[in-house]
Amino acid sequence: MSFKEINSIRKSGKLNEAYQLAKEDLNSEPNNIWAKRAMAWVLYDFMKQHSNVENYDSFLTYLNELIALELSGEEELVFSSVGFQVGSIVFALARQQESNESKIISLYKLVKLIAIPVKTEAYSFVFKAFHKALKNTAYYLDLIDWWGLDNFIEDDYKKGEINGKQIMSLVEQTYIACSRRLLLSKPIILAGIPVISVGGTPNLDIDRIKKFLPYLNRIISQYPNYQYPLYFKAKLMIAIDCKEDLLTEFIPFAKSKKNDFWVWDLMSEMFDHNDDRKLACLSKALSLKAKDDFLIKVRTNIIPLLLAKQMYDEAKLELHTVLDIRNKNQWKIQSNLLALQETEWYNNTSTNTNNKELYSTYNKIADQILYCDILEEIVVIEYVNADKKIANFIKDKSKRGFFKYSGLKTQPKIGEVYKVRLEGEASKEFYKVYTLVKVEDYSECKSLKRFSGNISILQKSSIGFVDSVFIGPDLVKKYELVNNQEINGNAILSFNKKKNKWGWKAIKIISQPNLVVNSN
Repeated sequence: MSFKEINSIRKSGKLNEAYQLAKEDLNSEPNNIWAKRAMAWVLYDFMKQHSNVENYDSFLTYLNELIALELSGEEELVFSSVGFQVGSIVFALARQQESNESKIISLYKLVKLIAIPVKTEAYSFVFKAFHKALKNTAYYLDLIDWWGLDNFIEDDYKKGEINGKQIMSLVEQTYIACSRRLLLSKPIILAGIPVISVGGTPNLDIDRIKKFLPYLNRIISQYPNYQYPLYFKAKLMIAIDCKEDLLTEFIPFAKSKKNDFWVWDLMSEMFDHNDDRKLACLSKALSLKAKDDFLIKVRTNIIPLLLAKQMYDEAKLELHTVLDIRNKNQWKIQSNLLALQETEWYNNTSTNTNNKELYSTYNKIADQILYCDILEEIVVIEYVNADKKIANFIKDKSKRGFFKYSGLKTQPKIGEVYKVRLEGEASKEFYKVYTLVKVEDYSECKSLKRFSGNISILQKSSIGFVDSVFIGPDLVKKYELVNNQEINGNAILSFNKKKNKWGWKAIKIISQPNLVVNSN
C-alpha cells in the first residue's frame, strides 16, 4: 500500500489499522524509504497519544521502534515532531513529586539517537525539558556535551515570565547549572579549621572548566544584563587558582550586590590568607543583615585569620557563635572547632559582647576594594554644612563640587585633605562619594598650600592680602590681625564667581611670629 494511503488512514484516526498496513509494507520492503516514513508518522501519532506519565512504557516502546527504522537525518520534520513529544513526557515526569530519574535517563539515552535538527524550536524544547529534569544530577554535563552550547535559538536568550514574574533566560539558567556542576568540591583545611573554599581542590575537572570558560566569557561579554554568569566565572577561576585580574572584572557584579553577604564571602577567596583584604571581605560579610545560619561558613573562615593576628577576643566570639548555631540546629561540630576550646589562647581570653568595632574597622578596607576601579583623587574640603552632611571640595581648577558624607562615619572639616573616590557630572557639581580617607601629608594636593608674609589690610573693608593670598574679614577679626603683621597659614584654591577667576584664599592662620608696627 502506498505512503499516501497509509497516511490517509492514519489521519482518519485509525492508527491500529495504519500500523498494521505500514508493518506489512516494511516486512515486504524493509529498505523502502516511503515504507519507513509511513511507519514513522504512525509511531509519532502513537507517541503523541501516550506522551504522559501513565503511558510511559508504551511511549518508550514506540520510540524504540522509531529508532529501529534507522531514518537518516534528512527526515527533519518527523524528528522535530517526535522531539516535541519527548520533551512533553519529560516535563510531565519532572513535575511529579516522586523521583522519575531512571525513566528520564532512559528517554535521554534514546533521544540522543534521534537526529532532531539543531537550532530549532524542537531542539530547544527537548533541551528545556531535560535541563529541568537533570540540572541537579550527574548527567547534566553529559547533556550539555550532547546538546551543545552553540545551539540555542534566539528566544532562549530572552527572559521569560511565569504568573507575571520575570524569570531568567534559558541560556543564563544553563550557564549557572553548568557552573554549579563543575564546582563540586571539598573543603580545605587552614590552621586546623575547615575553610569553605574551592581553591585548589583536587577533584575538580580543571580541563573541563578551562574549556567551559571561553563560552562563559562570551556570554558575559555579549549579555551584560545577565547577572550571575560573572559571579560563577569568579567561582570557577578561584577553583582552578586563576585569580589574576579577576577582582577588576568582578567589581561591577559586586557593586550591584554589595549588600549581599555571599558576594563578600566570594571576594574573600580572591585574596591570600595573609592579605588584610581577605579579612576585610569576611568582616564586611558579617556586618550585613543575614540569618545567623547563613553566616556560619563566613564565621568559620574568619577565625583562623583573627588567630593569625592574635585577635583572640574577636576570634573567641566568632567561635562561640559558630558553636551556638550548630548546637541550636543539631548540626555536627567539627572536631577541629571543639579542639580550639582546649587551647591556651582560648582559656586566657575574655569574650567580646560583639565584634562591631572589628567589622567597622575593616569595612573601610572593604570599601576600598569595592571601588578600586574608580580613580582615587586628592581633594581639600572647602566648606561643610554639618546639618545636611554636605561638604564642598576642590581638587584643582578642573574639578570642584560637593558631596553628601552621611553614612561614611567621617566628619570632614574645612581645610582637611582627603583621598576620595567620586562619581558624578562636573556640570552639575554634585558627586557621589564612595571612599573618603583623611591624609596628613598634603604635598600632592594641588588646591592647598602654605603661605607666609606680611599682611596688607584694606582699612575700609577689613580684608587683607599676603602677596596674592586673600585674607577674609573673618580671619582678620578672629586673630586680631593688624596691617603689616607677619603671619603664615594655609590657603585654598578658590573660584571667585563675581570676577570669574581663580585665586588663593586663606582658611587658617597657623602662627603670628611677630608684630611689625607701621612707621607711617
